[in-house]
Amino acid sequence: MELTEKYFQVSEVLILWHNNVWPLSYVVLSIPIMYTLMTWKFSTSMYVSSFFNSIGAWIRYLARNSYILGLFGTIIIASAQLWFLYIFFLFLKKELHQL
Repeated sequence: MELTEKYFQVSEVLILWHNNVWPLSYVVLSIPIMYTLMTWKFSTSMYVSSFFNSIGAWIRYLARNSYILGLFGTIIIASAQLWFLYIFFLFLKKELHQL
């Protein structure tokens, strides 16, 4: 933790926000993303999720020493992960309708 604090030149509390972004994004974005999964096709949802995942990863990579850009990239990645998380529910819904 100390090495990260020195690298970004911020406090430990700000570094821990990278971990806090994931659960907060689940709370804020779960309903809108579930709606998009129910209205869009499966492949469209996967393309959008993959696009945001790669954009967030590139932002984190290009951020280098910028803490704010790194956190912004983490927020984008956390948002994109929700699409992958809810795919299980789509498959379950399909299977239940076939019974």
